[in-house]
Amino acid sequence: NTDLEPVARHGEKPKVLQFNNEKEELSAIKELIVTYQASAYKSLGIICKTESQAREMADKLQIPDINFLSSQSSAFVQGIVIISAHMAKGLEFDEVIIPQVDDRNYHSEIDRSMLYVAVTRAMHRLTLTYSGTKHTPFI
Repeated sequence: NTDLEPVARHGEKPKVLQFNNEKEELSAIKELIVTYQASAYKSLGIICKTESQAREMADKLQIPDINFLSSQSSAFVQGIVIISAHMAKGLEFDEVIIPQVDDRNYHSEIDRSMLYVAVTRAMHRLTLTYSGTKHTPFI
């Protein structure tokens, strides 16, 4: 089809960041949000494996202008969105942060598929974070 136009994805190489504990990981995610807010990007998706993890992340971050989207949400909003991988399917963000990509959280074939969905939502910048000694074997 000659009317189709490919989407060019430009940006940095994806980053995988390791932290000693969850507190350090959360602090780093807050810093990544500040960096996003200072950038020219218009959308940031923080994509967690499950909806309950997304809700917990939203509660822990306590940052104004962050929107938690659940299966009960009636509208999609621009800006900073915290969402599950399942809900993120079909969406795209200028920047994506995927927390908790450790070997305990992402270890099964279904987890592998959810992680694939999450990483492919990023248009320009992708950061994966985890605490502990081992990241998921799917990276």
